[in-house]
Amino acid sequence: MIEKPFSPVYTNKLSETFPDLKQYILQHYPQAHFYKKGDEIPHVSEKIILYIKKGSIKSYICDESGEERLMYIFLEDSIVFCHFHSYFVKRLSVNEATEIYYAPQKDIIKFVQTKVDYIDLWTNIVSSRYGILLQSILSVNHCSSKHKVYSFIYQLALKYGKKNEQQYTIKSFPSYTDVASITGV
Repeated sequence: MIEKPFSPVYTNKLSETFPDLKQYILQHYPQAHFYKKGDEIPHVSEKIILYIKKGSIKSYICDESGEERLMYIFLEDSIVFCHFHSYFVKRLSVNEATEIYYAPQKDIIKFVQTKVDYIDLWTNIVSSRYGILLQSILSVNHCSSKHKVYSFIYQLALKYGKKNEQQYTIKSFPSYTDVASITGV
């Protein structure tokens, strides 16, 4: 079996995939929080879900040995789950000027439960995050460093690059440090 390359640069594209959830968040929690590039997002309660209306953030997780690893780069129009086991430390850092809305997780879950179709859309969001983590685990010791880096760049270009003639242009490319952290190289 050939493993599918993974890309932890992620967006839900909520405007397209779950516009009712985006509208619900913006209507019920209209206060935006603005952050500049390089800001750390203050620790967020595990009972909160973030919606990134504009910009992008990096999500780092510390493992049991204290090593910090970049797990995701969340792009605009995404939600970020803050619920995470306290055994691991999760840190959110602003990648570019960002506008974020905070919504209580219990309210989002109640909203999702109002329609069967919403439950299906929510399940897709959760499954996609799980898939990225699972693929990361499966490929961590089975691919060469070169393959991991090329695979990541290739997936980044396919998902978020703009094609012109025979090349892709990626507007906001992760730093070398980010690529190394994401790929574990």
